[in-house]
Amino acid sequence: MKPQRRAHSRWASPWGEFAYRVAAFLRAVALLAGVVIAGLVLVHLVHDGWASYLLQACGDAGMFLVAGILLQLVVLMRNRAVRP
Repeated sequence: MKPQRRAHSRWASPWGEFAYRVAAFLRAVALLAGVVIAGLVLVHLVHDGWASYLLQACGDAGMFLVAGILLQLVVLMRNRAVRP
């Protein structure tokens, strides 16, 4: 019999499962927000050209995308930990 890794995983607890679900949801929200902000910046650039506040918007989009990528690592770690 193979030992089950899930029984010894920190993700097996109810709080671990909750943390995984929250991370998966926030990952989707962060990536979507980053893509939407980047799209709005591109639309503004095409329509009106460069404006000083676009630099802040680019920074915000980058932060959302980095947060989404870091949350993706949480999801990958959990999936690897519970893999049979």
